[in-house]
Amino acid sequence: MPASTRRRLIAARCRLTGEFKAAVAPLIGRDGSHGLDDCTDEQRRFRTQLALFLLNAAPAEGWNSHERHVAAQRVWSAWAALERFLPYRDTLVVTTSSPGALRRALIGRTSNADEGMPGLRYDHTDPPSFVHIPTKATLRVHVLPKPLPTPGMPLCGASNGQSLAITSREQRLLDTLPPITVDAEQLLAALLVRLPLADPDGIWTLSKNHLPQAAESPDANSHFLIGDGASWHYRWNGSIRAFDIAAALTDTVTGLADATAVLRPGHPLTVSYRAAKLNLHCEV
Repeated sequence: MPASTRRRLIAARCRLTGEFKAAVAPLIGRDGSHGLDDCTDEQRRFRTQLALFLLNAAPAEGWNSHERHVAAQRVWSAWAALERFLPYRDTLVVTTSSPGALRRALIGRTSNADEGMPGLRYDHTDPPSFVHIPTKATLRVHVLPKPLPTPGMPLCGASNGQSLAITSREQRLLDTLPPITVDAEQLLAALLVRLPLADPDGIWTLSKNHLPQAAESPDANSHFLIGDGASWHYRWNGSIRAFDIAAALTDTVTGLADATAVLRPGHPLTVSYRAAKLNLHCEV
């Protein structure tokens, strides 16, 4: 890859994520990739499950009104607390100025593992991290306004103060996860790490305005990411356009390589990645 192309990719990722050039340079692949989607299998599976947790503000059928309201508020709290994701090959970094609020939103107020994202545990190391037991992946927390992290910083090992055993409640929820192909995992993981970013040239924005918000009723701000296998649907009501999500995923510089968008009359805007498809439904 020519040095000029490498410099352009480094600059493009820095403008998008706010990272420093020294942190981004080692992530740029020789194949011309920007590194946003280059990750281990464990990280890909974890990012997919995190997307399913954060983009389902009103849970599926079988939940009563109170349970759905609590879950919707918890997801909203997570989006309110996090600033952005910084993806690296072996870990995912989440930046926040409210680490306590983020922790409560992701794992609940207690350490009994019966709240929050199934299988996620908090580690009190420095820097603080989450460990996802089912995938063995890590989610590192970077507390603002400290300088953004660089690759190679120490990761956590075991989770302090919480059992590493999966509870019956967590196992029940994990068992309800639908089958998903590798291509679909890659597509949903790519969606997650681009939230809530915005194109520095103003072409697209995935601002927090379209993400789950606090509401009196969980139906007032419904977000559903559902599907199985290679076919998935993201349905939401909010101010963001389906075009923005498609544009972020197919951006010629910072998009998911090989992702394409198709709009057919009478059909939702669809983003395809190899054999996987994500249909985008914006309800306003």
